[in-house]
Amino acid sequence: MIARGISFALSRFGLNRIWSRLLLVNLVVVLVPLFGIEFARIYERELLKSLEQRMRNHAALWRIVATHAVNAGSVINDDSFADMLLQAQRKTGMRVRILDAGADVLVDSSSLKRNRQQPAVALSSQQSPHWSPLSDRSEVRRALQGKPSAMTRIRQYSEAVVLFVSEPIILDTDVIGAIYVEATTRPVMRRLHRIRIGLIKILIITLLFSGLITALLAWSVSKPLSNLARSARQIATTRFDSHRTPTLLIGSGPREVRALAKAFDAMTQKLSAKVSYVEHFVVDFAHELKSPLTSIRGAVEILTDDQSVKPADKKRFLNNIRLDVERLTRLSKRLLALGRIESSSDARDVIAVAPWLRTLAERFDIARGPIVIDCAEDLKINARRHDMAAALTNMIENAIRYAKPGTTVTACVSQSHDATRFTVANQGEPIATGMEDRIFDRFYTTDRDQEGTGLGLAIVAAVAASHDGSVNAQSDAGQTTISLKIPRAQTAR
Repeated sequence: MIARGISFALSRFGLNRIWSRLLLVNLVVVLVPLFGIEFARIYERELLKSLEQRMRNHAALWRIVATHAVNAGSVINDDSFADMLLQAQRKTGMRVRILDAGADVLVDSSSLKRNRQQPAVALSSQQSPHWSPLSDRSEVRRALQGKPSAMTRIRQYSEAVVLFVSEPIILDTDVIGAIYVEATTRPVMRRLHRIRIGLIKILIITLLFSGLITALLAWSVSKPLSNLARSARQIATTRFDSHRTPTLLIGSGPREVRALAKAFDAMTQKLSAKVSYVEHFVVDFAHELKSPLTSIRGAVEILTDDQSVKPADKKRFLNNIRLDVERLTRLSKRLLALGRIESSSDARDVIAVAPWLRTLAERFDIARGPIVIDCAEDLKINARRHDMAAALTNMIENAIRYAKPGTTVTACVSQSHDATRFTVANQGEPIATGMEDRIFDRFYTTDRDQEGTGLGLAIVAAVAASHDGSVNAQSDAGQTTISLKIPRAQTAR
């Protein structure tokens, strides 16, 4: 149900071809590096927050140091203090400036780094030409008012992002200065740049690989299916007959496609066989109807047009009509039975063969000779009861019809490890050489004068086929044997 809903939704959006659905799947895979790029943006924000927090901690540390120095009566811009600032900048990469209450620089770690012997007390020489003086900066003013603050600025001439953090220096209740920490985001951006470049490379490679895989998969699946569809269209416009059976172009492709093609091919062969069967059946049936219908028509025309027909002749003509009608009736009944057997889907029953076979034998007139049953009492089969009854009935009828008067008809059932065999034997005229297989064909008979329809043994063959079995006929030394064999899989003890 879920798969059907997904397929319907994809079709609603026009994704009803194999290649488009494969492309959609691969595009979903491509979303992974795209999510990675978005994650890099989130990671960038977190890194900047982390850098700002470290700068705040750094400023708070220097505030404590500066406050302790003032309480101890030390001079903030002396050499020992300058050495500590310089070493701290080398370790952390953060520039630290200590400002007095008027926003003048007392000491600047960056100036100390550039010129160890020159004290950095002149503010104007340390300012960026694009930024306002320290005294005009909002974060400095808030710090000198006793409020910690932070600010982010972009250095235009180098396109760098710089973070500024200010921390007030408070002695008792008076603000006597501020710690001003500056750090560039260049290391963070450089790291993120490498991550983004890697993700973009992965995205490009994934797109190329996804497109290639989609094309290959679509080609490997859609081409065999296209060949299959083309062959199916050709078959749809091809006339089936017994001399030409269209075949599918199976070729190569995925296992499932080859299996589908083979299934279609098997179906085509069966359809061709069925068409051939129907064609031959119609021809044979028309031939069988022709003789009795012609006879009936001739007799009716004579009785209708010739008023001088003698009563004896009229009786003879009417009797011929009756015989032909009875023959057509028998023929129609046998055809109905044959059609029912060939299309039957009834469930199989477990049949105790010996009593069932004796019941069948009791239906026959034994005036021409007895019927002997040879079957183990405990033998059972798993088969369609009505179909097997029709087969055995026709086998026994056929044996009685061709048996010499006074001879015995024997019905024997034997079972091996893989099959159950029914045989009916009689003493009489042998089957003509080379006709052993033909007697199972529809409408083949040699005794139309003895009410034969040529469908009795055809029904036997149809029952065998419906049970995945086989039939066989043998004539030797005056004895004819008709056999019906079904696999042991169809039998049961």
